[in-house]
Amino acid sequence: MVVVDGHASHLSLRVLLRLAQNNVIVHAVPAHTSHFTQPLDVSVFGPMNGSSKGFVSAYVNNCANVGSNFTVYTACELVTAAYNSAMTPSITKLDFARTGVWPVNPSVFSDSTFSVSAP
Repeated sequence: MVVVDGHASHLSLRVLLRLAQNNVIVHAVPAHTSHFTQPLDVSVFGPMNGSSKGFVSAYVNNCANVGSNFTVYTACELVTAAYNSAMTPSITKLDFARTGVWPVNPSVFSDSTFSVSAP
């Protein structure tokens, strides 16, 4: 399965035909709605971003690290720790269900979810 933003620039007939020939399911979410329709954006990357900031803050404010250099390797270790805490099979499965991607559930959102808001 490939989940794509339904914006026309992301969908070409050639690519869609190739995916269909290889039995790949394409799930297109409405354009400009990925912040609440793409599974990993919902509960993985947001919390991971917060965890990354927390790990960096804890590292920088730890007296044991005074005088040590904060390198790209340090940053990678901290971001990896945040990734590992956020990217678990149970969270990922819940995200796919919560956004209606898998199992497919179009009733997850109401029509008002996609309506244009008035100023």
